Parts: sequence; C-alpha cells; structure tokens
Amino acid sequence: MATTLTLEQRQMVLQAVERLSRRFEGQLNAETIERFVLDSADQILTNAKITSWIPLLAERFAADRLRALLRLESDVALNPASPLPLCSQCGPFADGGRVHAPPL
Repeated sequence: MATTLTLEQRQMVLQAVERLSRRFEGQLNAETIERFVLDSADQILTNAKITSWIPLLAERFAADRLRALLRLESDVALNPASPLPLCSQCGPFADGGRVHAPPL
C-alpha cells in the first residue's frame, strides 16, 4: 500500500463493514464482507492521491462486488453446468456417427 489510512478512516472502514453486514445479513457471512471491504480499500489505496473518500468508495465498491458475488452464486444454483453444444460440422460424429479417417 503506497498510502495508509488515518485512524479515523480505518474506523469508518470498519463501520462500513458493519453496515454491509446488516445489509447482507443471512446472505453472506461477516468474514466475507470484511474481507471484501478491506480488499476494496486496499485496491483503491494503491493508486490514491487523495484518501479523504477511501472509506466511502471502499464501501460502495465492496457492495457492488458482494452483489455480483450473490448474483453469480444464484445463477450457478439456478443453472447447473450443462454440456456445451457441439458444432454439427466439427464433432467426430457429425456425419451420422461415422468417423472419417484422413486419406492415405
């Protein structure tokens, strides 16, 4: 981390963790939320020139990432893995089950 947060800003980041924990209660555990918020703050801090808005930006960034995680998990639960369709001209059984050998 190129820049560090002040004590007050660190406290604000922890408050963001608490707010998001209430917001996502029953959907995600507190450890996951804390990890996402702290990681978001670290990512923003790496290139930050001004750190005044880091706690707010980290909370919003983490909330977006957490929503995306929930959406991804719900999509996986609703749509289990299915085989990919093969091109009718590419597969080895494309011509009625006959496999073609290359000419000699």
